[in-house]
Amino acid sequence: MRKQHPQHRRVVDLIRAGKSDRGIYDLLHVNRKYIAAVRAAEGVAPFRRTKTVDEQLDRFCSIPDPDGHVHWSGSVATNGTPRIRMDGNDFPAAHQVFERRAGRPAEGQVRADCGMKHCLAPGHVMDDIERRKVRLQTRALLGYKPHWDTCSTCGADWETEGRVEERLAMYCRRCTYNRKVRNRKDKAA
Repeated sequence: MRKQHPQHRRVVDLIRAGKSDRGIYDLLHVNRKYIAAVRAAEGVAPFRRTKTVDEQLDRFCSIPDPDGHVHWSGSVATNGTPRIRMDGNDFPAAHQVFERRAGRPAEGQVRADCGMKHCLAPGHVMDDIERRKVRLQTRALLGYKPHWDTCSTCGADWETEGRVEERLAMYCRRCTYNRKVRNRKDKAA
């Protein structure tokens, strides 16, 4: 390299921070061939995008903090939910963490049950089935009555429609859905 670009120091800093050549170009508008030459001169390997979901999880999940929570440093959806972008598709990162730990696809919503929003610690992330089991066990330990087999209102089966809230109250998912539909119709009328 003969002549240094006026932004040379910033290019070096961004390369060392792990930015891609395209990302540096978008930020500083420095020729990408120059960026590649600086990368080679600094002895930094060419930037490589993560190719698999597991690579993205390993790259963007932080080391657990003292409380055991894992933070996400990758991209997020508009509501702040950690997401993995692969081949033009978005996947919730919590689903991927759950599937990696449990060895099975998630059922329903997957979220941390530890109280920290968007925590991705494998032991904190649960799907609907695990959450229901844990909450039913807690209800049993506290001496609450067992779950119903069929809903007294709509006749739905517990296994498919029964849920337990965080405050341990049981409810029927079908009844909740039907109530929301009725409320929408009432508001529209």
